[in-house]
Amino acid sequence: MIGRRLKPLLSVVFVLFGLLSINSLYLVSITIAETISGDLFQEYFYQLMFLLHLLLGLLIVLPAVVFGALHLRNAWPRPNFRAVRAGVALYTTVLLLLISGIVLTRFDFFSIRDPLTRGIAYWVHIITPLLTIGLFILHRLAGKNIHFRPGIIWGTAAIVLVAFALVPQIMEKRVPDGGIDELAAARPDTSLFFPALARTPANEYLPAAKLMMDAYCRECHEDVHD
Repeated sequence: MIGRRLKPLLSVVFVLFGLLSINSLYLVSITIAETISGDLFQEYFYQLMFLLHLLLGLLIVLPAVVFGALHLRNAWPRPNFRAVRAGVALYTTVLLLLISGIVLTRFDFFSIRDPLTRGIAYWVHIITPLLTIGLFILHRLAGKNIHFRPGIIWGTAAIVLVAFALVPQIMEKRVPDGGIDELAAARPDTSLFFPALARTPANEYLPAAKLMMDAYCRECHEDVHD
């Protein structure tokens, strides 16, 4: 049972998790679409959605950790051991989800670049959301009656929104029989680097001097500058 003091915090967690669920479903759908089709769908809108994922992920860290800790402290002495065990497993999974997200994020002051570590963190970040949903259902089933209707409505809305965002991108990627040249001719706003997604100010090539920054590159790749 959630006390009155924790309900507002729980509402914040639910809203952020719901938004992250829709956002994550879109990102995963893009990855699946790219894998199946071989095309690249990571365009400007995808970059915005990825940035939103980072923002929402950072925003949910503190509320989720604080709520989980306080709720666990209040529920620990209660006799419903099934609910407590499911809650502990749920909280642990949420912590793994948050930690893996932080590991994958590159900050100016903190960045993990080891490929193996990032690979493990990536799959943990992919699997733990599904475990979180399953454990949440088990946690609620062990306690008071759970209402599935809000979850079904939210899930349906997520699928519809993702479909509206994804289908136009897929349709736009269909290249005419004439190939890339015909598609480029039909798009007068095509960039200098089409069909690549690269963009530069004023649609011009970057000066070579801007790219020849050996001292900067040496900070991370000293082995190739010996």
